Amino acid sequence: MLNVSMQPSTFFQATTAIFAIGSAIIITCTAILHAILAYKIFCAAEYIIHSRGRLYMMGPLLWGFTSLIFGLIAAAFFWVAHYSKFRSHGAEGET
Repeated sequence: MLNVSMQPSTFFQATTAIFAIGSAIIITCTAILHAILAYKIFCAAEYIIHSRGRLYMMGPLLWGFTSLIFGLIAAAFFWVAHYSKFRSHGAEGET
């Protein structure tokens, strides 16, 4: 006869623990990478302000915060707005 009050097997407990630890490691690494990316975009935005005099769309702090939240998507928008050939050149002939 099957005992309905049996505890979950050790295999499922171990699998759940491994999944939880793996998820925590992935989330921690993602947060660290987003923080590094946000800092680097903030520094690049500061450099652009000092070298060219202006940024497109947002200031350095907002670019950094946006990249902290959205990661590579925000970094791609930053690159397109400031470094790619897709953007239109200003009257000063910026490159």
